[in-house]
Amino acid sequence: AALEPSDDAYASIDDAETLTRRRTSIERNRREAARVVKAPDQPWPSETIFVSMASYRDPECAKTVARAFARAAEPNRIHIGLPGPAPSTR
Repeated sequence: AALEPSDDAYASIDDAETLTRRRTSIERNRREAARVVKAPDQPWPSETIFVSMASYRDPECAKTVARAFARAAEPNRIHIGLPGPAPSTR
């Protein structure tokens, strides 16, 4: 359930603290990802990479999909799961 501005828990959220924790997490993830490298004399694994995205109406969705393929060393390994709108129940 979403917090409403009138909820006590909502008032206790410190935006600056939340932003700091998020930045710390992002920086840690980037450092860990940078350590994952392919050995120069070894081929990339043959497994596929599945990217599931639940927000097809998000204006950033198309950019995210394009970046996934543009940044991939082997774009043919990427598979995107992007659900569309639910069928009408009428």
